[in-house]
Amino acid sequence: MRPDAAIESAILRIAPDYTREIVGETKARYASERIDLNGDGREEVLVYLM
Repeated sequence: MRPDAAIESAILRIAPDYTREIVGETKARYASERIDLNGDGREEVLVYLM
């Protein structure tokens, strides 16, 4: 999985225990998937922090 700057930025906003160094060095791992959950033509992003 390639790093996604927008997802990493969101992780840093909502998870105060993470630091930019941890996310940037990929010590904070996450899995993400973009999918249109409700059929409105806009993709939602599901993120699972490990």
